[in-house]
Amino acid sequence: MGTDMHEDSSDPAGEALVLMLINATEHWKVAIGYFLIHSLNGKDNSNLVTLALEKQHDIAVTISAVTCDGVNVNFTMFMTLGAPFNPSDLKTTFTHPSDSQSKWL
Repeated sequence: MGTDMHEDSSDPAGEALVLMLINATEHWKVAIGYFLIHSLNGKDNSNLVTLALEKQHDIAVTISAVTCDGVNVNFTMFMTLGAPFNPSDLKTTFTHPSDSQSKWL
């Protein structure tokens, strides 16, 4: 998975975003992508998660849930994915971009 960035004028990275697959029934996990970042907004985060979901679907990997920490950018990501994560309208699923099945947050 790439970002198609071809210039070195970006601010230096101070954080890493790591996308991982974790097996729900066995004891293994594997990183499927990592991005060294200075900052990331919710829309860009949503685009990376969507790309990861599509790539895993292409190789017949079933994703049942997406988890993350509680950083504000993730709440924006949830909203962009179609699952507003707020107390007045709590929706804890979103539609997978490749197979139209609901996935848990």
